[in-house]
Amino acid sequence: MLWQTKLQWASLQTEFNANEFGDMLDQAWQYKKSLSPSITNLEIEETIERGKKYGATGAKLLGAGGSGFVLFIVPEIHQQKFLTHMDSLRVISPKIDAFGAQIVLPKGD
Repeated sequence: MLWQTKLQWASLQTEFNANEFGDMLDQAWQYKKSLSPSITNLEIEETIERGKKYGATGAKLLGAGGSGFVLFIVPEIHQQKFLTHMDSLRVISPKIDAFGAQIVLPKGD
């Protein structure tokens, strides 16, 4: 499985495909959940399922220690619908660059 995932990641380096990336993120989340039943809970699972219902192609919990983020991959065509139906959540649109994470939360939070 690991070599297959590496090949999939390599193919994404040339062109971003939200569906493919979402599927891979989902596979990683399913694997992580299989490690321990305490990794997730009903609220997290319901949030992820709701996100998928409104256009996310994949999701994964990030962070640790009782708090964190759910990363959703949402194709551009579904983003407005997703934002409309997921309006109870704080949305932070990440940008990918060569320097990595510099600011995790917007100023004032």
